[in-house]
Amino acid sequence: MLRRRIYLSALIFGLAITPTWLGAQGRSDVCDEDLEELARGPHGYRQRDGRCEGVFAQPVGGTPLFVVSLTQYFEYEEIGPGDSLIVEWPAPAGPEVSLRAEGISPGLHYRMDAVRPAGSNSFSWPADILVAQGIDRDDIGVLAWINRNVGDRKRTVLLPLRVRPPDERAGCGPYTMTVWTGPRLEEVFVTLAPIDADGRPGMAIWDARPLGWRYYPAESAIAIPLPELEASGFYYVKVAGERRGGGSSTVEAWLYHPGAPLPGCSD
Repeated sequence: MLRRRIYLSALIFGLAITPTWLGAQGRSDVCDEDLEELARGPHGYRQRDGRCEGVFAQPVGGTPLFVVSLTQYFEYEEIGPGDSLIVEWPAPAGPEVSLRAEGISPGLHYRMDAVRPAGSNSFSWPADILVAQGIDRDDIGVLAWINRNVGDRKRTVLLPLRVRPPDERAGCGPYTMTVWTGPRLEEVFVTLAPIDADGRPGMAIWDARPLGWRYYPAESAIAIPLPELEASGFYYVKVAGERRGGGSSTVEAWLYHPGAPLPGCSD
């Protein structure tokens, strides 16, 4: 799941962070070397305080369908220079947590990478680059993930994020998974199932359920509202898109649901 990018189109996305944690303030080897070479201007993608962040020149790559965001709450409006956003997540004990934000609007080539140590559940994300570049909430996708065993196999497991200004309470509703499609699609089908003790999908909550939208344009993000989950544990999600003119694209993901709401939720 992690390395799936080839540079062939206007936007790139991916989950690819594997180095070793070097300290509570952020790792020095988190940056994507490919993007460092494409960095441009004073806000170019580079190592910053506890993260790598910035904009870069237009690459030439992409894959047909992949996950760019999993959120429970993601809102910010009135932020300015010097402000920060609070990023929160639930995580089972053990692994370090990788974070990523990246552009999902045409022409926006932006990314932020960070890694937090095992046991952490929040990150203060300085908003200076977002403000300087005029990047709105709808312009970016945000992801958090861990690498851990699910059953007898190691998986990349997504963690639902809440992103908010410090003085704002986050909502605690169902999750939204956003996928990016390169080709235009005719229909999108979603399968969702809990993971059994042996690491396999159990009885499906959704079984190839169509979204039923009328239009899935090429080079666009598709926000999929998931149903509210009840039991804590790991869940399997498959998103399959039927391409216009024939063929299909599919992406699989595993996510973690803590069961109980995170502290500080508002209805």
